[in-house]
Amino acid sequence: MDNKNKSILGVGAILLATIFWGMTFAFIKDAVATLSPFNFLFWRFGIASFLLLLIFWKKIRFDRQTLFYGTFLGLLLAGTVIFQTIGLRYTTASTASFITGLSVIVVALFESCLHKQWPSIYVIAATLIALVGVGFITLSDGFTVSHGDLWVLLCAFCFAGYILFAGKASQIHQSLSLTFIQSIFVCILAGVASLFTTRLAIPSQTNVWVAILFCSIFASIFAFLLQLQFQKYVSSTKAAIIFSLEPVFATITAAIYLHEQLTVQFFIGALMIFFAILLSEKRTKQKVIPQD
Repeated sequence: MDNKNKSILGVGAILLATIFWGMTFAFIKDAVATLSPFNFLFWRFGIASFLLLLIFWKKIRFDRQTLFYGTFLGLLLAGTVIFQTIGLRYTTASTASFITGLSVIVVALFESCLHKQWPSIYVIAATLIALVGVGFITLSDGFTVSHGDLWVLLCAFCFAGYILFAGKASQIHQSLSLTFIQSIFVCILAGVASLFTTRLAIPSQTNVWVAILFCSIFASIFAFLLQLQFQKYVSSTKAAIIFSLEPVFATITAAIYLHEQLTVQFFIGALMIFFAILLSEKRTKQKVIPQD
């Protein structure tokens, strides 16, 4: 397969993963209304780990380097999903999805730091526009910010780190092993946290199980396998551009499944963030223009 086809395959795979992740916001929001976030994550990643081990146990490797990369990915993923799930208890699925989308801009800022370069004018402008956009969708009467929004903002930083590290790890390690190790890591961490905060409980509501199974199978197995298998065919910045579509799918799902009401203020802020996300990646296109 030539590089062009690999790139197309990589873009398609990451887009499908983004659709799955975008849909999870509404399901998680619905589930954590009656189930604690740590309980939800324990069952979500526990089932995902069990299914991965059941189906692929002969192919999963546990050498020292793979364990290190998988565990570090698990740590970043744990921060991402824990902060996001807690935040979804106190903010809307639509708002959470657009704040999470800021991870794209954070990726651009992180990459500038890693390369010891000043951020481009596009990244600086995108950051300022995004901050104003976040203000539009998060500030309520009296210019107060929901603490749920702050939790999700922490999620965005963790996910940015995950995107960058996953891009490196997927180059040299088997995606199946990385997916299993990171899943079991989050499951154990969530289980321990449940014991110290509330208690582990078996969910009884049908809607909670629908959310758990959807997130386990489609968002925790398929989506991460797709990302870790195919992100190596695209750059971290290009992957981040595709991930920026997540709020679109999240908002559509939230409107249909949760009947969330979207205000004019929300749409203004959402459009500003979406524009900022695309603007932050303009520097990538500038680099590929051939020089005379």
